[in-house]
Amino acid sequence: MPAVKSEDSTVQPVQAGPIQQAVDYGRQTILFTLQFATRKTIGISVHPDGAVHVSASCQTSLDRIKAVVRKRGGWIMKQKRHLASLPPALPPHQYRSGESFRYLGRQYRLKIELADKAEVKLLRGRLWVFTPAPEDDRKTQDLLQNWYRARAQLVFAERLAQCSAQVARYGIPAPQSWRLRRMAKRWGSCTRDGRILLNPDLVAASKNSIDYVITHELCHLVIHNHSKAYFELLARVMPDWQARKRQLDSSIESRPGAV
Repeated sequence: MPAVKSEDSTVQPVQAGPIQQAVDYGRQTILFTLQFATRKTIGISVHPDGAVHVSASCQTSLDRIKAVVRKRGGWIMKQKRHLASLPPALPPHQYRSGESFRYLGRQYRLKIELADKAEVKLLRGRLWVFTPAPEDDRKTQDLLQNWYRARAQLVFAERLAQCSAQVARYGIPAPQSWRLRRMAKRWGSCTRDGRILLNPDLVAASKNSIDYVITHELCHLVIHNHSKAYFELLARVMPDWQARKRQLDSSIESRPGAV
């Protein structure tokens, strides 16, 4: 799961080590780790464990930084409550027959069979791995990951074409290009030059959730931050985006992150 981020717009550059800070917010205290960096904004991230990280130029005064954190206190507490409400992450998959794997929002039991030719198929409600080495968990893992990546390439291309057509009426251009990239903490990303990156692990989620992530990134082609104007655009393009995001966030097996 990714950190949830917010930004404010002042500042200049330079770097130093992280320091622990705190601000009072009503009857509560917000503890945060401050990291100085080369940047033009004050960034606030709320991580899955509830930790708050703040990044700012060292030319920004501590009073200014604390004022921004206090101003964003309501948002910070809301994100902490939301992240605390999510189900715990599942232990890593065991690549053995009987394990459960998710694809396009549905659960499938893994069935490993001895075969001369290595391949993966979705048959009769099960995810089958045919392999010359059924006892080799690493080989099974590699076969499954390659299958998921190939399916992601096909599914995302289809959904991206569909979503691009839907957002075009709002003046949102098609991306310059797109490609798969496995990301530890994000489902998707949009570069400044108009390229969209999608995490192949997202193919475990439902098409409803996939469309949300793609549409989220398409909106970044017009507005590159998470400002009020950005979310107003997202709400016009996809009025139910919050429900889709909740569905994605609560999908345990398909969760390394979210946008």
